Amino acid sequence: FDTSVNSVRQITCILYLNKDWCDATDGGHLRLLPLRRQRTDVAPEFDRLVLFSSTTMLHRTLPSRRPRACVSFWLGGGGESPLDR
Repeated sequence: FDTSVNSVRQITCILYLNKDWCDATDGGHLRLLPLRRQRTDVAPEFDRLVLFSSTTMLHRTLPSRRPRACVSFWLGGGGESPLDR
């Protein structure tokens, strides 16, 4: 999970930046492990945006055979904003 008890993270967002990624040979997939459902592997292909629940979706990154790049960010709610301080 991407959260702790005190976290306001609700949605995890990952934008992949890997041009010319070869799904079959480069590896580095995101593995989503939904509870009571079959796992899903997502290839880190260029311009792919993946969103999933930060509070209920287990996940991991599988080994990669070459460097890969992504931007990760989180959408939150239900808590105090750091801008309110």
